[in-house]
Amino acid sequence: MISIKRIFIIAGIASLAACSTDVDLSAPYDSKAVVFGLLDAKADTQFIKINKTFLGDGNILEYALIRDSSEYDPAVVFAKVEEWKNGNLITTHDLNHKTISNKELNGIFYGPEQTVYYFASPDGLDDESIYKFAIDFSNGEDAVRGETDMVTIPNENSNIIRPPSNNPNFQMQLANQQTELSNIYPDFTFKWKSTPGAARYEAKLRLIYTENVWQDLEHSILVESNDRFYDWNLGTYVTPDLLGNYEILVISNGEAFFRSLGDALVADPYVTRKIGYFNPDNFNYPCFHFVLSVANGELDTYIDVNSPVTGIIQERPAYTNLVNALGLFASKASQVVLDIECNQFSIREMWNGQYTNDLNFCSDNPAYSAELYYCE
Repeated sequence: MISIKRIFIIAGIASLAACSTDVDLSAPYDSKAVVFGLLDAKADTQFIKINKTFLGDGNILEYALIRDSSEYDPAVVFAKVEEWKNGNLITTHDLNHKTISNKELNGIFYGPEQTVYYFASPDGLDDESIYKFAIDFSNGEDAVRGETDMVTIPNENSNIIRPPSNNPNFQMQLANQQTELSNIYPDFTFKWKSTPGAARYEAKLRLIYTENVWQDLEHSILVESNDRFYDWNLGTYVTPDLLGNYEILVISNGEAFFRSLGDALVADPYVTRKIGYFNPDNFNYPCFHFVLSVANGELDTYIDVNSPVTGIIQERPAYTNLVNALGLFASKASQVVLDIECNQFSIREMWNGQYTNDLNFCSDNPAYSAELYYCE
């Protein structure tokens, strides 16, 4: 169920020479649950945030810094998620709670500790089921209810088309050898078909590399080695309906990637970066992942409602798909759907190109052992 709520608070204070009026802006305190939960069919643990509204006299920002202003005592919260399929209850997941300490301190709310609610899903969730969320409170507050369908990622074998054709041995061509007839930075294409229930896609091209930190400028004494990645955003794409089988096309250009990569990473003469990794399953050296993130219809609506206001009317409606609560209960999914090798000109461009030549990229793919960009 979708409800759009507009809340207007109008306060007037009149001041005249002959009299004055004191106005109390604090109404009787009525707490309301604020819930945010995104189920992920592939995740082994599902997390849901459960908070509450608060009100107080004086500076409200001071109350925001107090943890129990917006957190319930977990002893009064009884939350669960039920899996339903074809009208039948399949299983019930009771939510546990825990305190974590990773909340940022640069916001207006308390931190770094916060309470989160969760349940384990070691085998993931069924993407063909409906999941119903419920909170009952022992302190007498109104029970909260909500539900969501699940969303899935397109199947690599049938829905993802590798650029420029469906070729399993394709190498990512972000750069080519420049000639009179070809540009060194060609355009490239990704294409896929949407799945039922998917409303919004975000696509990323992920560069995989190993960052080595050396003690000396000769790079002979290794201090540490860490696996890293850089995500290049290829854009957000909204489907016209939730029926699936809608074709989505992404066209981008290699130069934009290299420029973005050069801006994102910091040059350091004591750091080298090895492109890609050896994949023993296919005996190849992937250096890119194509990553898709998907939102269902509820999450897509929530994102739209909370996007920046650009029109004359600046009022923003509050969106919730929960009964007796504010917030969102929806589903998302994110997955690597393609492993892609680089062509040698793309590797050469990372090693010695105009945007990345100071980042010390190299490759240990034995096919390029005679090249200057081969990792020693």
